[in-house]
Amino acid sequence: MAERSSAVAGGVEIERCATCSAACPVRTDTRAYVDLITQGRYEEAFEKIREFNPFPSVCSLICHHPCEEKCRRQDVDEPVALRNLKRFASERALDYRTRTRRKADITHSETIGVVGSGPAGLTVAHDCIKQGYAVTVYESLPKPGGLLSCGIPKYRLPDDILQQDLDDIVALGVDVRAGVAVGKDIGLQDLRQKHGAIVLAVACPRAATCPWRTATIRTC
Repeated sequence: MAERSSAVAGGVEIERCATCSAACPVRTDTRAYVDLITQGRYEEAFEKIREFNPFPSVCSLICHHPCEEKCRRQDVDEPVALRNLKRFASERALDYRTRTRRKADITHSETIGVVGSGPAGLTVAHDCIKQGYAVTVYESLPKPGGLLSCGIPKYRLPDDILQQDLDDIVALGVDVRAGVAVGKDIGLQDLRQKHGAIVLAVACPRAATCPWRTATIRTC
């Protein structure tokens, strides 16, 4: 099975990985999960896919798959369909991920507050609670997910697919408080007093417009 390796040269740690893994923003070990799929070890492949990515189902549908652009197989015929294989493994492991959901152990007294429940905010919440910190996420919208839930058409990202990843994160014990607007329903200073650390992961859902009172556009 392919594994990533690292070496130190001139005091700088150099990571060695396949070109496809290097192109992935989260460095998913693509060769490893493809190898596991070929062996029929779908649950292990799924675990490898979500090793550094708490949104495996979402990315199996809407990721722009830069890994495939760097796949060396294209020098022979065509790139390996890595995103489709990710989706295949996620679908085959659905029962497994449901029955293995567990709350994370809280080992630190400090708590963390996260403002925003989009991909960034929930990834922070996921990683922090797995490190033993209790996490509360504050979301102004009625449901979590940020632009994943309200900015992507349902034919591209169905609600049930997104919900699979959200359920995994919430099952760890992350407290998601939807419909709570920081600065309106609760103050930032209140969060500072309540939590040992605060992460601001807010989005910019409103379009920017030119500050002109009037504008005339001439067309030919």
